Amino acid sequence: MKLNTIIILIAIGLYSCINQQKSEKLISNGNVKYWDIISPVINKKTCVRGYCFDNNGKYKYFLYYKNKRYADEAIDIVLDRSWSCLNDSCLIFGKRKTHVLKLTKDSFIYQFNDKSIVRLVASKNQIDTINPPIRTKINIIGDTTIHVTR
Repeated sequence: MKLNTIIILIAIGLYSCINQQKSEKLISNGNVKYWDIISPVINKKTCVRGYCFDNNGKYKYFLYYKNKRYADEAIDIVLDRSWSCLNDSCLIFGKRKTHVLKLTKDSFIYQFNDKSIVRLVASKNQIDTINPPIRTKINIIGDTTIHVTR
């Protein structure tokens, strides 16, 4: 009886590990995978935002500007940009736990504990890399005139 119980527990453990690896591979494509955010508010704007997931457990937030992908980094704030799979239905983004609602090769939908849902679709362009962030350049002209450009 004990041997049967041990075999069942080992089988459940192996199945859970295999599903976790499958989820990680779908999210990061074994190396790097780009996902675009689907949102009615964002799609009305001229730029599309998204995520880049690395298989090393890090992710970047990016935006498209003039058909190029740029990092959307916070300049003054250091954020935890890590991710990991707890199991096949739970992920950790930074320090926030999320529940995977749908994960396929082309679609990734997850929900935070505060009930906000994020819908992602695999980017059509998986080849381009992320350019450095677009910095705002401030020129001071004279004593009181400030000229801001991108």
